[in-house]
Amino acid sequence: MQTFIFLSCLLLAAQGYNILANPDAGDFTVFPLVNLGTGAFPTCMAFSPDGRIFIGQKNGMIKVVDANGNLQAGNWIDLSDRVNNAGDKGLTAIVLHPDFPKTPYLYATYPIWQSDSHDLNRVTQGVVGRYTENNGASSPSTELLIVGRVNGTGFPSCHNSHVTGDLVFGTDGTLFASAGEGSHWDAVDDGTDFPFDPYDWQCAPFFGAINDIGSFRAQHLTNIGGKVIRIDPLTGNGIGSTNFPNLVSNPFFDSQNPSSAASVTWSYGHRNPWKLRLRADSPAPGTLYIAEVGAKDYEEINVVKASDRGSNYGWPCQTANRRQQPWFTNTATPTEYYVPRYPTNQNTIDMCAALQPNLTNTKIPILYYSRSQYVYGEQIGIIGNCASGLSFYNGSSYPSAYRMKSDGSRSLFISDFGNQWIKVIRVDGNDQFIPSLGVQDFLDNVGTILTMTPSPVDGDLYYITEEGEINRIRYTAGYVGAPIVVASSNVTTLNMNNRAANFQFSSDGTFDPASLPITFSWTFGDNSSSTLPNPSHTYTSSGVFTVTLTVTNSAGYFATQSFKVATNNDAPTAKIAGAQWFQFDSGQSVTLTATFNDDITPANQLQWQWEYRLVHNNHYHPGVLTIPSVNLGTGSSSSTGGQVLSSLISVYERNTLEIYATAYDASGVSTRTKVIGVPNLPNNANYGNTAPVANFTTEQKGSSVYFDGGVSFDFDIDYLYYSWIWGDGTNGTGMVNHHTYSNSGTYVVSLTVVDPWQATSTYTHSVDYVAPAGVTSSGAASSSSPSSTNGGATGDVASSSTQATQTNANPTSSVAGGQTTQVDNDPQATQSATPTSSFVKENSGSAALLVGIVPLVAVLLM
Repeated sequence: MQTFIFLSCLLLAAQGYNILANPDAGDFTVFPLVNLGTGAFPTCMAFSPDGRIFIGQKNGMIKVVDANGNLQAGNWIDLSDRVNNAGDKGLTAIVLHPDFPKTPYLYATYPIWQSDSHDLNRVTQGVVGRYTENNGASSPSTELLIVGRVNGTGFPSCHNSHVTGDLVFGTDGTLFASAGEGSHWDAVDDGTDFPFDPYDWQCAPFFGAINDIGSFRAQHLTNIGGKVIRIDPLTGNGIGSTNFPNLVSNPFFDSQNPSSAASVTWSYGHRNPWKLRLRADSPAPGTLYIAEVGAKDYEEINVVKASDRGSNYGWPCQTANRRQQPWFTNTATPTEYYVPRYPTNQNTIDMCAALQPNLTNTKIPILYYSRSQYVYGEQIGIIGNCASGLSFYNGSSYPSAYRMKSDGSRSLFISDFGNQWIKVIRVDGNDQFIPSLGVQDFLDNVGTILTMTPSPVDGDLYYITEEGEINRIRYTAGYVGAPIVVASSNVTTLNMNNRAANFQFSSDGTFDPASLPITFSWTFGDNSSSTLPNPSHTYTSSGVFTVTLTVTNSAGYFATQSFKVATNNDAPTAKIAGAQWFQFDSGQSVTLTATFNDDITPANQLQWQWEYRLVHNNHYHPGVLTIPSVNLGTGSSSSTGGQVLSSLISVYERNTLEIYATAYDASGVSTRTKVIGVPNLPNNANYGNTAPVANFTTEQKGSSVYFDGGVSFDFDIDYLYYSWIWGDGTNGTGMVNHHTYSNSGTYVVSLTVVDPWQATSTYTHSVDYVAPAGVTSSGAASSSSPSSTNGGATGDVASSSTQATQTNANPTSSVAGGQTTQVDNDPQATQSATPTSSFVKENSGSAALLVGIVPLVAVLLM
């Protein structure tokens, strides 16, 4: 059962929260809607009045889920040739015109390419583009840029992060857009060119020397970095009394230059205002709530009311209510580039001290929290490290505590990417946090959540994760409906010419929200079947087969999910040369070489991609690499190139770099492999590494057991990888999972967690499982048997239950000797087909309920 905590305190130094119980504990369930798969990286979504959900991916592709919950084939639009996808850059927000689809416009914001060579790391700018729908789709040819039409006028991007943020329409039809200051997040950036970044010099010629000032762009109205802007969605001009006499004017509007940075600015002094939400029940154009990603100290929830327009939110001189001392101790020369509003007769100037008069009236966040307790002596009670989303609840199915009150107070949901939680605070009619009502834990272990928003159709909250999931949060007290079904396979394609086509299928993740007993029915597409939760099956003929899992609960509701497997193809191979774990120096060009092979696919049809993940504390930043390839002949190609890896990482913080190479054959089957690079930098050496500590809790809910590995921890606050052995011959991954056993018994379950430095910890514990009456499978043998000899198919053979003779109640840990260990990299084969799901139907014919689509991961080798 999910436990909710209610916290209460004033956000004052050395003031702790009171912890109160939540009466709604366990009554909310996450329903998977769609999974785009690992690597898709959805960042944003928008709901259409006709029931469609538009999903924007980091790489620039926008997809649509129809009103029935089905992911439509292809893209609504493909902007990947326009979107710079390096590091944290990429398409970050989409919004539909308020009169959509009658006015068929979608707006998107992203950093744009600056060369045909698609040099990922060169200086660029963020833009806002408008795209027109025609017959249910759009194309890049309809693009109209309304921000960034001319180089140097868009959102500055002088490093690989802190660029575009979010888009939201005001109640008066004006368009808000947010953006970071486009500076280095990994160093104190005052505009100085860093030797570890070979692209820094490009900032001055692109944006002008007056804006080559690093984080201080947020404090100056000569650019739109570190700002929230408000514009006319047709022209991109600012809003003023001369062009919109009936609307509230922007605070610095210049009628002689309505498109200038000052004219469009609504608020400034922002570091990375990642997500915006509009409180529409406030004076026009509405009150903005901002999830703002902080530096090393605090994450912030900021508010910009119409009466606050023109306010300074402090960055980089201030975060939360604290001075940012590193920026106070830096000096700058010449001063006219940094503080043009001050006399320039000094050779050097203390930048934040010079700006201090502007900081006396800076806005303080309504809520802020840190990565750990006792920062500056405070006991804030909330721990996180990447504010990622926020939303109001506008529906009627959640309990009244989450709805608007007669006094104007509302519940605000907030999320954190790194710590993977959703919490709730209460704000009053004046947009102030109500400290007496505290901060309520809502959901934990929700995945690396990137944004959340309420549906205008059903009112429920939806959120998306980096893992590719689009999820719906439903209130399920008294729920009567279908189970949530998840079906997968260890591989999706094998070539029978090389081996027996044996597949291990899994129902991990399947459960019933009401904890009712459930039964399983698999069909394998060759006239054979099984009633085991996790059967194996051997195909004896070559072809493509549709596998379907139907799960039925004791109330008669059922759900199905289908996907395809093939026995006429092998996945390609991918191999990165060298050791799996290596070190690199600052400024060093590291040669990366990968070889891709496929026995069936010609080399000119074999595609590949290089990617990386900067693992930074307990979260990560994805990106892509551009490395050329060479055709080596039939079914083989190689990709080699030098990369200055230190330009991708933080040279002043603890981090590692995971580098991936993926091969795709003509049918889309892929194999992924990785190596791990560690910067050979003093800070990494000084930090050292402590092994994580594995742990998990269990709870049987109906037929499934809920496993929660989120109680594992790492002293270094590192990102962790989770690998499970269920004790019945099957395995799993992920922080949390639902697993169903075939029979009652005691199973020895092991969880192994691995940190980016390859230190491991394993926790083993016995789990007593009692199969609900009437749903026990018959022994360890499979119930699968072919109903005919079509294609010579045979029944499957279930994995026998493997039970260890003793239980280790304490975790064991090991630390890999990274500097000396040489380990060959191992491939990860991934799915070739997207699974599909049916509607959930009650046997008696009641209303349908949508269930989710979850992708398949064939072999996950960390």
